[in-house]
Amino acid sequence: MPGSTRPDRPWPLVGRQPQLETGESAMDAGPGCGLVVFGAVGVGKSRLAGEFLERARARGYAVARAQATVAAAAVPLGALAHLVPPYLDRDDLLSAVQQTAAHLRTLATPTGLALFVDDLHLLDQASALLLRRLMDVDAVLLLATARTGHPGTALAAGFVDDKVFRVDIEVLGQEETVRLLSTVLERPVGRRTARRFHTLSGGNPLYLRELVRSARASGVLVHDGEVWELDDDHTFSPHLEELIGARLAQAAADTRTALDLLALCEPLPLHHLAAVAPHAGLDALELSGLVTVTRDGRRASARLAHPLYGETIRSRLTTFRERALLLFHADLVEGLGARRREDPLQVALARLEATGRVGDPGLLGEAARRAALTGDHLRALELIEAIPPEERSFERWMLYGRTLYEAGRFTEAETALGIAVGSASDPRHRLEAITARVHNLVWGLGRGLDAAWSVVEGDWHSGSDEPLPVVLRVLRITVAAATHEWEAALRFCREFVEANGSAAFAGLGAGADAGADSGAGAGAGAGPDARANAGADAGTDTGDGGAQPPEVAQPPEVARPPEVAGVAGTADAVAPDAVARDFAFRVGLAEAVSSAYTGRGAAALERMRGLEAYEVPATASAISRTTLELARTSISAVVLTEYGLLDDALALDAAPADWDHSDARMLQVTLGRTALLAGDLARARQLFAEAIRASRPHSAYTLPEALSLLAATAAQQGDVEGAERALAERAALPVAESMPEERLGPAWALAAAGRLGDACRMLLRAAQEARVLGHAHSEAIMLLDVARLGGGQWAADRLDGLAKTCEGPFHRARAAVARAWAEEDPDGLVRAAELLVGVGARLVAAEALLTAGALWRRRGRHRSAQALEVRAAGLLDRCPGARTPALRMPAGAAAALTPREAEIAFMALRGLPSREIAEVLHLSTRTVDNHLQRVYTKTGITGRAQLGAALGGVGPGGPAAATR
Repeated sequence: MPGSTRPDRPWPLVGRQPQLETGESAMDAGPGCGLVVFGAVGVGKSRLAGEFLERARARGYAVARAQATVAAAAVPLGALAHLVPPYLDRDDLLSAVQQTAAHLRTLATPTGLALFVDDLHLLDQASALLLRRLMDVDAVLLLATARTGHPGTALAAGFVDDKVFRVDIEVLGQEETVRLLSTVLERPVGRRTARRFHTLSGGNPLYLRELVRSARASGVLVHDGEVWELDDDHTFSPHLEELIGARLAQAAADTRTALDLLALCEPLPLHHLAAVAPHAGLDALELSGLVTVTRDGRRASARLAHPLYGETIRSRLTTFRERALLLFHADLVEGLGARRREDPLQVALARLEATGRVGDPGLLGEAARRAALTGDHLRALELIEAIPPEERSFERWMLYGRTLYEAGRFTEAETALGIAVGSASDPRHRLEAITARVHNLVWGLGRGLDAAWSVVEGDWHSGSDEPLPVVLRVLRITVAAATHEWEAALRFCREFVEANGSAAFAGLGAGADAGADSGAGAGAGAGPDARANAGADAGTDTGDGGAQPPEVAQPPEVARPPEVAGVAGTADAVAPDAVARDFAFRVGLAEAVSSAYTGRGAAALERMRGLEAYEVPATASAISRTTLELARTSISAVVLTEYGLLDDALALDAAPADWDHSDARMLQVTLGRTALLAGDLARARQLFAEAIRASRPHSAYTLPEALSLLAATAAQQGDVEGAERALAERAALPVAESMPEERLGPAWALAAAGRLGDACRMLLRAAQEARVLGHAHSEAIMLLDVARLGGGQWAADRLDGLAKTCEGPFHRARAAVARAWAEEDPDGLVRAAELLVGVGARLVAAEALLTAGALWRRRGRHRSAQALEVRAAGLLDRCPGARTPALRMPAGAAAALTPREAEIAFMALRGLPSREIAEVLHLSTRTVDNHLQRVYTKTGITGRAQLGAALGGVGPGGPAAATR
């Protein structure tokens, strides 16, 4: 069961390697030396020192413990009483040291005695003095902890000298929290959940442990088969409440109201708190670490020092107390003039939470707008929905629809945005509403180009007899690219340039005009020579070296497209140059992704590099800045991947807060796809799983693709059950397959089940469909997988053709490895593997090297084979969990079997009798048995019972391990 680690078992140490190395140095120094671990409450001081103690025991030290406490400090030598002899002369320090040292030597081993003193800062003076003298005579190796910020910290610091190391331990960073959670729960943890745990715990391992324990106990931390996620707000364990309660109990009674107010309304200006607590009390709250004060220019504000303090305080407030505090806060802010930018939001929220209503809809609307701007979509929805529908203006319906989209409620967003279109009073408003509605239809509800465009035309002409303005023609380009109509998108780009002149693309990078001509103009009618020449002019790489992206100069200023001034309303809202920049940015993104997916990799890369120089335009847009930032990152990943810069693509990321945005699922799928192509299957699977969870149950745009690619990933890990589970969910969706690449999931599931021939046939059919559609990237991916599954002879010629007409080293690497597989050319496989490593496709490179090694072994060159196997093993270290058919067979077997023999052998290993294999493959039982007999002969075995050893241990649940 995932996360079955016993709750009382010590958690692993994560992010503490430097401290562990310091501890090893202290133990190397021997008795008379030591270390003191300093840190705040709950950061893991005792856990780390306990690890040091166990390592000292493993080195041969005897171990002893002493616990300093406030109670023990009241008695001289109270903490060390169990370690001193009963006859100790307490009046003579020198004699006491000698007697205690002699006594401790009777407890020590030849290596020495390691003494662990927990909470060294609480030692009484006599114990501290005795311990210091014991170290002077090399009686003990000291391992101790001390709390920072305590009055006794100075006493503990006095032990630190040239023989006693100081080790400072801090809270965990977010990435360390993610690693710790994944280790403890034994499965990946979703980014949103990991960030929530990190925020609540503040990186404090003790608090984190209690949060996880209580979340699991209450059933809100659930594993959906792929990742751990928090389903709802969770309750705290009694132990955690006691820990936090004891900390808060240190506050004076006259500051409790200030703490309660902060818990409900933080951050607060200092003068607000001064209205409810004395200055001395507030000063004490800051000094004790319960409250932190930050300054921004002349403004100072206070907040609780830890998120859990607020959670705990709020859980203890009565309804009447909370209501009174909220109304007090609202009256206080209004009484002071509500001058700060965030004051209207604070007042509206306070009154809404206290009474369930706010008298002024304008105040609610403004508060909702500001909440949406900060990304708090749920809060914004709460505020908007408190406004009666009959009092919602166009702006409020727009805000409602856009916020519903941001929150992933796409069907409701369609209703709200439809109302917004109908309530638009002028062309500017209608354009804004139409844009937002189409965005929701495509990226939310998964509608195609024709359906979306019919809405555009219907909405526009319902209120105007004017022709479609340029902003809607830009929208058509982006929709075509988003709905996988890439050749159409490039055609629309060309028409846009022809209608608006080259100025429309000024500012998209050096060679932008040429890029538009070569990318958008080299459509379906352009021949291979024309496209190759266009790519060369745009900076296509040459030769067989690694990926070398074209150099891109800094872009010039954006010129204004001639038609922008005629767009009703948009030029009124923002400066014309900003409108032009917005248009150019969106068209540039659409052209870049369309070029990348149709084999124009160099042109796509050049266009994307030009776009990277710009800050996302802050226009009066119906699409949020976050959406555009995520789109740019996603498209950058696509362009880099298709060109052959997989590692660069995987280095891309979004801002942490943006991962909660509904459009983050597109970036997750894109990066997951790149990780899959690179062979980082664990990362790919987690990204697909998070995208799926974010897309359920509403997003038809990403959910089908993510489920199919997750199935392909699971199958390449040998997890047939996981692949079938994803495919079953995909089959239940009311959405037909929209891309040939979605066949990757079912095909790899067949391959994992041993049906290699059926998998190849499915991939070949899908590749042909992709070719008809002009989806060069999908065709190349599926043909390469055909070669990986033993069908190199069926894929090599077409991949050679794609390498000649498509730009980028990835296409050349695919063609080279398929040709070498088809011709059983070990030298060619090695050369192809180098090309694949150069683009970042390590898993396929490892498969190629293992196949080359098998071929060399068949020809008696065992040393050459062994060297290739070692190189392949190094690559597979970067591909954890990979279990593809090419990895399952030990050296010598892979090249010895024909594709049909390998297919039948794997099916037999999965427990299928010959009769069932014959039915699946449409063969006779006798033919199946004849194939199996040849497998036995080639692999040197005598029957089915030995197939597991011969073929890498594949069983009903998947292979036991990758053979290297």
